[in-house]
Amino acid sequence: MNWLVKHLTAVLFVFSGSAAALAAPAGSAVGVDPAAEINSTGGLRTLVVGEDVFLGDLIRTSSGGSAQILFADGTKLVVGPGSTLKIEDYLLRADGSAGKMVIGALAGTFRFATGDAAKDRYSIKTPSGTIGIRGTEFDLVVDGPKSTRVLMYSGSTELCTKAGVCSEISETCELGEMTRDGASSLGLSNALDRATRKELRGLFVYGATQQPLAGAFRMKQAASCLLSPLPFSPGFFNSLDRQTPAGKPMQVVAGSAGAPAPDGGVQPTPTTPTPTTPPSSGSGGECAGNSGHNPGNSQNCSH
Repeated sequence: MNWLVKHLTAVLFVFSGSAAALAAPAGSAVGVDPAAEINSTGGLRTLVVGEDVFLGDLIRTSSGGSAQILFADGTKLVVGPGSTLKIEDYLLRADGSAGKMVIGALAGTFRFATGDAAKDRYSIKTPSGTIGIRGTEFDLVVDGPKSTRVLMYSGSTELCTKAGVCSEISETCELGEMTRDGASSLGLSNALDRATRKELRGLFVYGATQQPLAGAFRMKQAASCLLSPLPFSPGFFNSLDRQTPAGKPMQVVAGSAGAPAPDGGVQPTPTTPTPTTPPSSGSGGECAGNSGHNPGNSQNCSH
């Protein structure tokens, strides 16, 4: 009898330990804007702050929803509006074996920052291919099977299509794109024209503003990648304080030197133009030659 009791106790202990391992969360939601939901083995439920997330969970947000998730290893993940992802694998599996953190980003916009594990143990799968991560902070936009775009803030990623075509994206503000046909760098986002950056801000919503995010999920490099430079610099205001020889403040007009450039920058500080000498009376008086060059100052020479 004692033998049977001891063995039953051992079996119950093993079962309890396995159940605890199965129940161990991969992370938890630290910020949620309605509406976000999670589909797990327990069924569909609303995702709220403090809710645990597990391996195998599918997280979906509405067009006005988002979720900020902090994983046990320190990985930070933001699921933006109208997005869907699945936690396909995690660093510590239920059986205690070491795994990899694999996120299936199915559609939408996301932000990702790696945690404390070895960097080669992180990857993101999209319908276009796989993103290998090497210690990194970046934003991600997945347009279903059409394309995947990455905007780098630090570290590097490798975009690899299912056919094995790869491209490394490693510079701050570098924009990478992956389709089923190939992967490539699209250059630095802050070097793109104003209209293109405006279009990208509609896709990379957290590159446009980080205000909805908790401090731990904000990235200091983000502001320099898609936003225009400040319209005025200290040099611009200094130019306004300068005086012309006549004692009059220097005037700066749009499009001239020292004014805000078309893309929000500042053009070089203006210099005072040298006044031209009016024509002498021997060359036809004040009327001669003026009407053609400056019609607004032309004289009535009919008398």
